[in-house]
Amino acid sequence: MRKKSYLWGRLLIPLICITFLFSSIFMAKPLIAWGGIQEQQQKPKKEEKKTPEKTIKEMIEKEEDVLAGKPTGYRPKSIRDPFENPFRKRAQQKRLQKPGIAGMLITEVELVGIIKKGDEYIAFFNGTDNLGYFLKVNDELEDGRIKEITIETVVFEQRIEDPTAIRKTREVIKRLYPLSGER
Repeated sequence: MRKKSYLWGRLLIPLICITFLFSSIFMAKPLIAWGGIQEQQQKPKKEEKKTPEKTIKEMIEKEEDVLAGKPTGYRPKSIRDPFENPFRKRAQQKRLQKPGIAGMLITEVELVGIIKKGDEYIAFFNGTDNLGYFLKVNDELEDGRIKEITIETVVFEQRIEDPTAIRKTREVIKRLYPLSGER
């Protein structure tokens, strides 16, 4: 009894598959003729033989479009980029309002020197605008302030603008002579 049902299963499944295959092939044309399926009446485009010169010209045109700022490819208008940090965008908008060193981030300025004037130290920084700035303790930058200046280091108190962070500030140390691997 088992052998018969096994034999029927081995014969019946391929028979059904072949039947569906032939019916789909032979019934497609009559359905189109009867109006059941709309056949696309587009004429196939003639393929132009692309020469290397044409290909290079197309590549140069696409590159010029990108450099000119023309949109290329898929650009969703109502969907935000899931990989873009929305808080960074807000910080960049705020930064545009402040001129000079007050508009620069702690990571953007470079410690060039430290000067001792009386009992206090003054730090000399090079900004992103290639200008020099002398800063004292409690001078403000875009994302923090100078907390302490020693003979070889400047300690910043950086504000963290992440709403999920527990601590709202952290210490950033810039050294006059960076340790190996530090920059």
